[in-house]
Amino acid sequence: MPPKRLNRVPPKVSAAKKQPLTPTQTLLQQQLQLNSLQVFRQLQQQQKNSKSTLVLSFFLLLGSLVSVYLVFHRYGLIIALAVATVLYRLRLMSFLDLIINYVVSRNDMATYSNALRRADIMSEPITKKVTEKGENEYLAFASSCMQGWRRSMEDSHTNVLLGNGGFFGVYDGHSGAETAKFCGANMYDYVARSDAFSKGDYTSALHDGFISLDKHLHSLPNHEKSGCTACVLYFANDQLYCANAGDSRCVLCRNGEAFPLSNDHKPYLESEQARIERAGGYIWNRRVNGILALSRAIGDFGFKKNTQLSWDQQSVTSSPEVRTTHLNRDTDEFAVIACDGIWDMRSNEQVVEFVRNRIQQRFPLNVICEQLMDTCLSPVPFGLGCDNMSVIIVQFKRHSPAPAAPVLAKNGKSQDDGLDAREKSGILAAAESECSLESSRSSLKASPKLAASSSSNIPKTNASKRNSPNTLSLPTHVEVERNADSRIVPSDSDTLSESQQSEMDQLREFVSKSK
Repeated sequence: MPPKRLNRVPPKVSAAKKQPLTPTQTLLQQQLQLNSLQVFRQLQQQQKNSKSTLVLSFFLLLGSLVSVYLVFHRYGLIIALAVATVLYRLRLMSFLDLIINYVVSRNDMATYSNALRRADIMSEPITKKVTEKGENEYLAFASSCMQGWRRSMEDSHTNVLLGNGGFFGVYDGHSGAETAKFCGANMYDYVARSDAFSKGDYTSALHDGFISLDKHLHSLPNHEKSGCTACVLYFANDQLYCANAGDSRCVLCRNGEAFPLSNDHKPYLESEQARIERAGGYIWNRRVNGILALSRAIGDFGFKKNTQLSWDQQSVTSSPEVRTTHLNRDTDEFAVIACDGIWDMRSNEQVVEFVRNRIQQRFPLNVICEQLMDTCLSPVPFGLGCDNMSVIIVQFKRHSPAPAAPVLAKNGKSQDDGLDAREKSGILAAAESECSLESSRSSLKASPKLAASSSSNIPKTNASKRNSPNTLSLPTHVEVERNADSRIVPSDSDTLSESQQSEMDQLREFVSKSK
């Protein structure tokens, strides 16, 4: 009998009951008060810059109050109020305005600070960046992260250069930074440790690595309540493997256009909502159980308590969506991996255009990362652009690794410069024939009769044959000619001078190294 399905009903909200405001909405309400507070700060700064003005305002206020008091005792209340109004309009009581504004602003400032604290926002952003860069024979990368307006830095990332490619990942933490930091330090180890990785099945290796890392965190005695997204790009043998769980994103620049390699996992998507409801959860206010705005994440074990389902079928699962694409080095230029702090402010096309334009202008990748985050940072602590930011740019090199450098001759130039494939093959054949010819010479010297009979069988060449297309001029001044039976024989005398012999030795050395 299948397990009984738990159908939780979202809590009903009465129309008459006013819903509590979220911290972001509260901050938006405080924006007008912030503007008035800034005006007051300017006025207060002006007053501080002129102490004499403050003293004069105080004595003017004191004199005005004394005058109003005397008029009140002599002419009555009505005349005293009229005099006070005239003095106020003449700004003889400006010091009184300063006192009133100061008291009101103290209350506004306290309310504003409390709103910032509840939203985990600081009054000033931290724009200091932590940037890394590196490269190998296949790619170059740069990464950078910035805390921004948040009170803590909860993002982490992975940069691993490998012999045949690289492994890169971005982890956007929430409710704490512990899970994100653990993923940044150990994700590649868990993926590479899987059995599928050793077999070359990298798609299964990424899936198994995500699941095993999440289970390890859950097995810890004091596992944290924090969680994080995970977006990983593994590049090997001209194949791109992108594994994503959450709303971080990876985008490839292909033919100058944005080509997404991952999907954002939101609870309101049909495929995600079906799994959440099967696990006993529900969607309210576009969030899982009205709390989490993600449907897949590492950690968040409060949403993974259904023991009747497998680990990858929980309401919030750590099972990644893995996509594979072949890398075309002629059309695929770079890939961008970033958290939602970037994608909430810029679309895929805007980010690709931003990065591509600066690469064409020869900007370093690390500078491009920092500039991208600066453009996404909000100027005020309200709304979007206030989150932590992390970005990785992976630029793919156009060509495969270059072969070993050729052997240089005595003049410093490559010995095979200016030679086409036909000439090189002729040189190799000539060298082989010359080696066999030397062995024949040694036997001929030992037997004069055999030498006499053999020399008559060697054809002689003339000047016309030296200019024929089938004749190849060697640097040893020995001319070779291809006979009808495809054999190459020397056309000069059987003896070589010392200089010719040294050049022939050099040619044999070049042939052996070419093989």
